[in-house]
Amino acid sequence: MRCRLSYALITFSSVLLLASPAIAQLPSTFQQSNYPTEVVFGWRPNAEYPCGRLVCSNVYLYGSTGISFSVAGPTQVAAPDAQTLDVETRSKLVQRSFREVLRTIQQQEAVKKSLGTVNSYWIDLFRARTELHPSTPRVEVGFENDQTVVFLPAQPEYRLQQQSLVTVNEFDALHNGQDKELLAADWQEKIRNGLSHRLWEQSFDQQYPWARPLIMLTVLLLAALLIASFELGRSWLRRRQRTLRKRLKASEKELQQSITVTPESSNPETTQPPADPSAQQSLQLRFDQAFNPLIAVTEAGQSMNQLWINFSTGFLKEQTLLKQRLNLMKFVVRLVFWLEVCTGFGAGGVIARLYPMSRPYAPYLFSQAIWVPIIWLVMGLLDTVVDIEIDYHLNQWGKVTQLDDPNSSRVALRVSTYSPALKSATTIFFIALGIYLTIQALGINPTVLASVGAIAVVAAVVSRDVLQDMLNGAVILWTDRFVLGDVITIGEYSGLVEHMSLFTTQLRDPEGRLITIPNGQISTIANLTKDWSRIDFTIEIAYNADIKQALELIRTVADTMFADPRWQDKILEPASVLGVDHISHAGILIRVWIKTQAMQQWPVGREFRLRLKQAFDKANIQIGLPQHKVVLDYGIDPGQVTR
Repeated sequence: MRCRLSYALITFSSVLLLASPAIAQLPSTFQQSNYPTEVVFGWRPNAEYPCGRLVCSNVYLYGSTGISFSVAGPTQVAAPDAQTLDVETRSKLVQRSFREVLRTIQQQEAVKKSLGTVNSYWIDLFRARTELHPSTPRVEVGFENDQTVVFLPAQPEYRLQQQSLVTVNEFDALHNGQDKELLAADWQEKIRNGLSHRLWEQSFDQQYPWARPLIMLTVLLLAALLIASFELGRSWLRRRQRTLRKRLKASEKELQQSITVTPESSNPETTQPPADPSAQQSLQLRFDQAFNPLIAVTEAGQSMNQLWINFSTGFLKEQTLLKQRLNLMKFVVRLVFWLEVCTGFGAGGVIARLYPMSRPYAPYLFSQAIWVPIIWLVMGLLDTVVDIEIDYHLNQWGKVTQLDDPNSSRVALRVSTYSPALKSATTIFFIALGIYLTIQALGINPTVLASVGAIAVVAAVVSRDVLQDMLNGAVILWTDRFVLGDVITIGEYSGLVEHMSLFTTQLRDPEGRLITIPNGQISTIANLTKDWSRIDFTIEIAYNADIKQALELIRTVADTMFADPRWQDKILEPASVLGVDHISHAGILIRVWIKTQAMQQWPVGREFRLRLKQAFDKANIQIGLPQHKVVLDYGIDPGQVTR
């Protein structure tokens, strides 16, 4: 839970620190521009932006909930910085003049007394009154230096001197589609109403000084309770996810065990039935329920080969259903998480709306409370739909391919390998797409991030290695070099393939160590368990042993084991006794090849060695030992003896 809250705080901090609040309304599209508006990090509400063939800057009057109006100027390609700085400076000067006028009025004792006597209402915090506040100063339109200006005439009762608030030029009129006089009258009305609304709020604060903190605490408490409720729901959903994952792992483990003990080994003639008939019926019923409707009730005369076909097909069906439920559960967990994020953004927007200084950013927070969750919910939904499609098509492919080799479990293992690898790749793609769209929604130009030297170098190195790993992982999957459950050798590492994605492969070696190898570093692979396996058996017998008797005994042991019902399903064909392979001072080397089912070479090899040792002992055939000849010469030359 603390980890998820940290993600939420990071997201919220990113919005506050990296976004440009110049977009203070719901954006219909995400657009880029060559101007530096979207590349400036931090709050810069007055940043210039292109508006047609002009350059504009938004004016946020103190306490307004959005853009009050925009000033415009011409673009100058030769000196863009000077012109854009002038437009941005104009908007800042308007805001500064507005705040100075408001501060001067509020500092007057007469105004302070009148603020406390005027009736105020709670609605004054959220909506501007149509009637002007009694202490609102006059705002007029006039001319100064042949320019139309909105100015504040001298008003001694408020200790205000005449001053210009904003100049209306031809670029402003062109941008707003009005002549200068009408535009000046419109701005005059907005400035006067802005002063009036701030004075109404001041009156409310004097009468109810505790109102804003109380509302803020209430909003925080409600948001915390709502987020806690969502988190409890997510905890329950995650527990359900863990249960489904355990069922999926148990199903995969059952398949791997079936490779070690295949269905044909359960010969009806050698397998003893359960003592209790009801237990046998219960076992059959659970088997039918697990794989119904793909597996019908097994009749007495059904062959074990057909049962194995049904088992493999039923496994694919059960695995697909479990994966689909996991995909849907994962989407619901994401949905609840983004509801938490939406709640946090909404609470931040309400709190920002309470205070005049942060009020311009409230619409922006509200818009991000909608757009950021929507972006990630859509990404999560697309990811879930693609995952379900991957599982469905892999299951269909598995059922068709299984018919070509009904005795092999290779198809089910390939499905178990391909599914997580492909889904991890699609998840990474949708995460990258979601990050890109989030950056666009926050108003940050991605080209700026790419232009930062350190970020560009790290991105280049990481993307090269990641791309190499992904391409090689795709080739491994496409060519079926190995799957989960195979025993392979990669370079100096050997072990059981325990996990595989498009980027890495994990092996579990005989000592229990988990070895992680990037797919980009995999070139030569020795797969010991693909399709079938072989026992390369060698034995050295004594130099003076009867070779023909030894060879005949080896064939007898191999044929007897091949005919044994307990082992005949694991051995694919009679053993090939290759004969004498090498003669040395240690003895005579005989080589035997035994072709087995995949993963069966080790149990078959152990059993064959045990039987051959017992047969050699009965026939008194000795194992070869190194031969050394020692010659002792006792002849001594008297002339070489020294005393």
